[in-house]
Amino acid sequence: MNSNRAAVVLHQSARQIGQAGMQPGLDGAVLLISAAFEQFVSDLLIAFSADLPGKVASYDHLPKAVKSANERYTGEALDRSRSRFADYELRRFVSNLRDCLTGATPYTLNGEAIALNDRNLKANTLRELFGRLGIKDVWTEIGATRTLQRWSGPGGAKTAKSRAQSRLNELIDNRNRIAHRVGGTALGPDEILSYAHFGRTLARCLVKVLEDYASVVSLKQIDNQSASPPAHREVARCKIIYETLH
Repeated sequence: MNSNRAAVVLHQSARQIGQAGMQPGLDGAVLLISAAFEQFVSDLLIAFSADLPGKVASYDHLPKAVKSANERYTGEALDRSRSRFADYELRRFVSNLRDCLTGATPYTLNGEAIALNDRNLKANTLRELFGRLGIKDVWTEIGATRTLQRWSGPGGAKTAKSRAQSRLNELIDNRNRIAHRVGGTALGPDEILSYAHFGRTLARCLVKVLEDYASVVSLKQIDNQSASPPAHREVARCKIIYETLH
């Protein structure tokens, strides 16, 4: 995704999650941390969806999962009518989808629809949400990042992946117990700050995964442009690789 947009989303998320860990009332801090992370994930999906048409000029050349999610969840957004979206937003969704399906350029994905989610943001839900973008298993990609492995400690990618999944599920379980008043959590300040640190770490990992994935999608787009002279395609490919490394 666009590095500037990603930086803004990550900065806002880190600030919100960090502030949540410092709020008075430890149970309230858990609610704020989980809410900040959920909002971050939604914002990230929307931002990536907004950037994607700039990397893939034709809707037909998008990953199949993206097209499927755009069409399916636009339909779900329309079914919800005014319960979640205003009339002008629904009209915009319809217009955007028409442009996509008729091959218009430029086109716009309905990122707000792609990001729709009413479930608890546990590990499996996070996997499903990023699967809408064509990432088969986002947790495998997260586990491979140096950022998560530094957070996790010894054990490598698989261990880091497992620990992060468990930690996210634990955070959401505690959030649910607090929100539904099913007993206290007995969490101390150190545990709250640990959750805040984990949220920031996971946010950084997700941005990194999407930046890498955007580069892959861009390279595939170059391969789809078969009408372009081979030399031009190679120049474009080298440029993308250079920008990714620097």
